[in-house]
Amino acid sequence: MKEIILYGHDRCPYCVNAKDWLGKNSIPFLMKDITIKENADEYAQYNEQGVPLLVVKDLENQTEEKLLGFNPDSYAKKIGK
Repeated sequence: MKEIILYGHDRCPYCVNAKDWLGKNSIPFLMKDITIKENADEYAQYNEQGVPLLVVKDLENQTEEKLLGFNPDSYAKKIGK
């Protein structure tokens, strides 16, 4: 089972595109708006510069993968869609 988290904000067009793509492909995900301090603090732990940041957690294997930016093909490969 995978948990998918998208860090970003609504003023970022790439974040909006990523959110739309996930929704159109019926991929359940948790959106974390980094303009909210709690989410920004969590995002900062990944030491990335920029958004959107997609985090795919494989709960069975206890692994985590990150993808910075938005590219539909990369998202499909990372998520396994």
